[in-house]
Amino acid sequence: MTVSKRFFMAAAGAAVVAVILLAVAVGRDRGSPWVKIGIPDDSSSILVSYAIRHQEIKAVIEPIMESYSIKDCCSSTAHWALSSGSVDLAVLCPDAARVLVAKDKRYQIVGPVLVNSDVVVVRNQEQPRKIGITQNRWYQKKIIRSLFGEECQVVPMLPEGLPYAYQKGHVDGVVLDVEKALQLPGTRISTRVNNQDLVTYVLVARRAFMHDPRFPRILQGFCKAAVALSNPETLQDALNSSAHNQVKGMEAGEWIRLKVRFVPPQISQNK
Repeated sequence: MTVSKRFFMAAAGAAVVAVILLAVAVGRDRGSPWVKIGIPDDSSSILVSYAIRHQEIKAVIEPIMESYSIKDCCSSTAHWALSSGSVDLAVLCPDAARVLVAKDKRYQIVGPVLVNSDVVVVRNQEQPRKIGITQNRWYQKKIIRSLFGEECQVVPMLPEGLPYAYQKGHVDGVVLDVEKALQLPGTRISTRVNNQDLVTYVLVARRAFMHDPRFPRILQGFCKAAVALSNPETLQDALNSSAHNQVKGMEAGEWIRLKVRFVPPQISQNK
């Protein structure tokens, strides 16, 4: 089976069965109230999974309401799930987070949790003419302009279609999450431009939940997890445990080369 077909089938299957909205029961008592965390199905989920698995957060994960998917955090489904008040915390791309807090004052951006996780993959050529990006992630367009100039055409499309379009030659390159980028042939380019980190995911919280005594414990757990995952061996172990992709034992090295890293979330001063 070709790489493009594997990508297409995996994306189609994930769209049907992926459970992205997770319920996190904080505390050892399974009778305690549920805290709902929405996470995308990509590299950003590793932080939450690591924090829970290593009990930095005293929690267990169970799937709930499979119809609530934020596989693509910029999708209308994701916005509906969040605006309905069904989620206490969520990991979103910056554009989706800004749209949410502008429309729904119940939510606030806590702070960045992941930088430079968007990676540009191009064929071995000096000047690509057409690059595919995820629809509604307009910050990716700015990155392409910075890397390749105004003459490079930017083509927004559904995230599931990016690997397929690249494999079929419809575009010369794509911007993908690092986990998916590592599965494609070609030259991988960091989105850290001019020594400036690109914030690719932020933590968003319901304002009411930020006054809950569980919130600082969860935030501390994320911070400890981010620090732990800065160690290459710890990061590789976490990637090995990720169910998203097949691993080859070299992914952590590529994360470091591409400047991808988790950062401890700090509460933003922007209300």
